[in-house]
Amino acid sequence: MATVEPLVLTQPFLHDSVSCLSAPVAALSAPDGQIRNGGVEGVFFHDRRVISELVVDVDGHLPVAIGHRLTAAGDATFVGIVRHVGDLSPDPTVRLERRRQTRHDGADEQLTLISAA
Repeated sequence: MATVEPLVLTQPFLHDSVSCLSAPVAALSAPDGQIRNGGVEGVFFHDRRVISELVVDVDGHLPVAIGHRLTAAGDATFVGIVRHVGDLSPDPTVRLERRRQTRHDGADEQLTLISAA
């Protein structure tokens, strides 16, 4: 008779997350910039989660992450390509830049859709 292992739900590792911090505000997301419901991701104010999900799509399609950078402890930029719009070619011509900034009293996101088409 086979032994059935109990299902163990594990918390994602924090080192896999991108953190923006301007105490007492912290924003934790996946490397693609998306904040998905569940796990450690979210925007926190005084250790209380105030945003649990913030997923950005373009016309119903998720951008394909190509990189991110931190320019300060509370400032991150995420870049993704948008394959379903722009020129019909193997090389993508449209990208989404997502800049997240945290402050002591909140957080902002600026979305910029850039086309080389």
